[in-house]
Amino acid sequence: MVLDAGRGGHTRTASSIARSLAGQGHSVPFLIGRGLPRDVPEAAGFDPIEVTHGFRTELPAVLETLQNEAPLTAIHTFSTLGLVDALRWATPRRIPVVYTRCGGPPIGEPLDLRMMRALRLPRFTVLSEENRRELQALTGADPENIWVVPSRIDLAEMDARQDPAKWAAVRTRLNLPESTGIFLRIARVGPSYSESILTAASAVATAAQSGADVAFLHIGYADVPEAAAELAQKLQTANQNLPHLRLFSLSEPEFTNDAQSYVGMAEGVFGMGRSAFEGMAAGRPTLIVGKAAFGGLVLPETVEELAAYNFSGRHAVRQQGDLAATVARLHHDSAFRAHAGQFARRYAEDHLDVRHSLPIYTQLYQEFDPYLVPSPAQIRRAGVYSDLKRSLRNLMSKSARAQLTSRFNFRNRV
Repeated sequence: MVLDAGRGGHTRTASSIARSLAGQGHSVPFLIGRGLPRDVPEAAGFDPIEVTHGFRTELPAVLETLQNEAPLTAIHTFSTLGLVDALRWATPRRIPVVYTRCGGPPIGEPLDLRMMRALRLPRFTVLSEENRRELQALTGADPENIWVVPSRIDLAEMDARQDPAKWAAVRTRLNLPESTGIFLRIARVGPSYSESILTAASAVATAAQSGADVAFLHIGYADVPEAAAELAQKLQTANQNLPHLRLFSLSEPEFTNDAQSYVGMAEGVFGMGRSAFEGMAAGRPTLIVGKAAFGGLVLPETVEELAAYNFSGRHAVRQQGDLAATVARLHHDSAFRAHAGQFARRYAEDHLDVRHSLPIYTQLYQEFDPYLVPSPAQIRRAGVYSDLKRSLRNLMSKSARAQLTSRFNFRNRV
């Protein structure tokens, strides 16, 4: 269940896990908010069930219908949106509700903070140690009831999506010969990611000015139209200082709807969170570029620190010069580039492949422990904030919400 579904990391994570569970023979209804993008779960093979979740919510009625068709084993939500409503419906029926905190910066939206503090969720899953520390402080849950489950990428599916014909078409469109190394950043354009996109582009521009035959390619749809126009203008200005066009952004649906099929063409992949995992899964050198700074290149000596912060760079202190130097080295040193790519792939196989998470989730789906669910009083208190958040979301578009949270610095906390 992803009632705030989009094309971002938490929806792709939910879809990968659901697809793998379905592949093992489980029946998996996939619930999203009404009118939200369907393409990510549809690409995973689902016909998502749309749920009105605004001033009023259809979620209890939808769950009741599903229960009548075939008894539900569990409800798994990858967002706080709908979490309290799911608990209200499921807890009296002794149906487990599994909540997964999907990376991202620490929760900053005031209603979410108050809701989670009131709910005091006693058991949940997270994707990183950073998430574990954050939610343990918010909920007071015992450490043994917080499951750190980083595995969320279907490596076989990622391999199947790589398409050399598409890579060649992009090079032709951008007039880039095979000798030019492409450094790729996949991200939607909005307050949460624009800074990291420009940081990566600037590093590639610096490497190009120093003589490296490299180009920067961003692929992503516009979360906020004004941010997309600003990004385009800044890339255009930066290109004027280069001998050839080297900085590109593709936002057409033909590219953004299947952006992951281009990862294998890159000499290096800039990423944070899910986009970093996809670079690693494709066996590409992966540079962690977050909102704060350059977190580092994924290597044996850096990976544990990067993993603790969900490969987000939120702990980063490295400078822009370090990033440009790393880009240049990856381009010039083929042995180093191969080492970084091969290690990234091995790490993804050993730690991030979704097959490692399925036994944990299926265990949690089978267990209803009345001592590991919020009390009725906690659910009621949390429901006040949950209902208010649900209603307020109905008043603003996604673009307006993104601009508002950026203005008040909720999403940009590091």
